[in-house]
Amino acid sequence: GINPDLAFIIDISAEKGLSKELQSDRFAAKGIAYHMKVNQGFRDIALRYNNNTVLVPYIENQIEETHERIRDFVKLRLELKI
Repeated sequence: GINPDLAFIIDISAEKGLSKELQSDRFAAKGIAYHMKVNQGFRDIALRYNNNTVLVPYIENQIEETHERIRDFVKLRLELKI
């Protein structure tokens, strides 16, 4: 298969993610247990592919901080001097 060179997963709890739903859809209707399982699945992916996957913690109302964390990791990974 094809794997990415680098992937980021924003780690947000199932409860917080569902609370951000703007409109209910078929995924929101699946309930919290389903979303907790999906969340754990993404965490498992990050552990399994830890050489190219970064789990970035979700920080409420801190999009710039999240952006900086991702940017800093990319710079470190690519050994950039920006």
